[in-house]
Amino acid sequence: MIDKERFSGLHEFVLSAQAGSFTAAGLQLGLTSSAVGKAVTRLEERLGTKYPSAQPVLSVRVHDAKVSASW
Repeated sequence: MIDKERFSGLHEFVLSAQAGSFTAAGLQLGLTSSAVGKAVTRLEERLGTKYPSAQPVLSVRVHDAKVSASW
């Protein structure tokens, strides 16, 4: 039998992955981005895994009065 509590937050996880952010998923679900993020965090903790970040990390360095950014 499936333990429903163990997979609580799965819907929020899937929608945020499809929508690209907790904010977009929250808009679809009628929840705040914080509520979606907390649901996903609790799911991660129960399953012992982490949500893969789909967003590139922007790194900015300032050197010799020039700004360079790498994605």
